[in-house]
Amino acid sequence: MSFVLEKHWERLLEEIAACEMAVREIEIDLRLRAMANNVNERELILLRRLKEEKADLLYRCLNLKEAFIALLRENDLAAG
Repeated sequence: MSFVLEKHWERLLEEIAACEMAVREIEIDLRLRAMANNVNERELILLRRLKEEKADLLYRCLNLKEAFIALLRENDLAAG
């Protein structure tokens, strides 16, 4: 893997980990806020939207990870 691709591979893996953590955190916050006595429906709506956006970003990053892996396999086959 070239230096440039390796740099972006590392960043992608970091982004995936960050998105996974964010989605889990938001899910926990949603549960806690939903059980609260002073729950604000608009807050819950915003948290749900934030979770959906982070989950979408995670999905796109995972697709990019698969593209990286496919490229590496092609390079290994071409070299081997």
